[in-house]
Amino acid sequence: MGEQGNRMIYKTNRFARIAGILLWFCSAFVGAQSWPAKPVRIIVPYAPGGTIDIIARQLGEELFRSLGRPFIVENRAGAGGVVGTEYVAKQAADGYTILLTTVSHTLTPSLQKLSFDAENDFVAVVHIADSPQVLFRHPSFPAHSLKELIRLARSKPGTLSYAHGGTGSPAFIAAELLKSMAKIDLVAIPYKGAGPVVTDVMAGQVALGIGSLPAVQAFLKAGRLDAIGVSTKQRTKSLPQVPTFEEQGVAGYEFNTWFGFLAPKGTPAGIVDRLADTSNLILRRPEIQDSFSGQGADPVGGSPGEFDRLLKAEFARWPTALRNAGIKGDQ
Repeated sequence: MGEQGNRMIYKTNRFARIAGILLWFCSAFVGAQSWPAKPVRIIVPYAPGGTIDIIARQLGEELFRSLGRPFIVENRAGAGGVVGTEYVAKQAADGYTILLTTVSHTLTPSLQKLSFDAENDFVAVVHIADSPQVLFRHPSFPAHSLKELIRLARSKPGTLSYAHGGTGSPAFIAAELLKSMAKIDLVAIPYKGAGPVVTDVMAGQVALGIGSLPAVQAFLKAGRLDAIGVSTKQRTKSLPQVPTFEEQGVAGYEFNTWFGFLAPKGTPAGIVDRLADTSNLILRRPEIQDSFSGQGADPVGGSPGEFDRLLKAEFARWPTALRNAGIKGDQ
């Protein structure tokens, strides 16, 4: 075959490759536009009734109204979120099973061995909301601010205690990180959930507690508990009068309880983008913002890429941060 024939074959093959790429893009676009064609499951890896469950059900209703197919919330609790997360990791990457998860997703790999890859078995969809952990006190406790607490704790090392909702929980990790960075010694008292913590602090059984804002917000507003500080980088819109830990002298402190949608790895980009775009429109609605604020959460939104960058930063941060704070898991 001569040079002219070779050129013809090259052009034919090149045309076939271009046509194949165009066909793939067209099919992906059509697939994304037709999604969802059936009900979508939102897997919540925690028990019903918590903040993440309430957010999931509200978003599910709004997504149904926007996209015309049911979004069914399914709770698969167990092992601190691992059971439900592992389940989603093994589902088909077709956009019909998605995960609504929280900060524990990026913490858990540093605390225990997993049968899945939390970082690489999922694709980021959208950052739904943020919520702080709140350090709170019984009104009779003498330290009214974090600076006062730090001075008091340093004058009486190992004699002050705080209650938290369970070893390894976000509240516990936020407090132990604070102890490490503020160089204070507080005795951790574990409880089975945030509810009993709030009850015992209000009763004066223990002077200090830490928990998610949704768990304590109503009692703070009623004056039955006093907030000492919040764990996020910025003050929360739901509790704007309470300063952050960093504002009160703990430089560089940040612990953010984020909520977000993830999908199994390989989920088509068009579907991911459509779910993210629709979620962003929902999160901008004033009634949704007011509802989230009532739950102690600040709506965020943004692109899949922005959420992916947050997740990568979290996965990179926690192994060293937890080790430096002396927080160990069962690995």
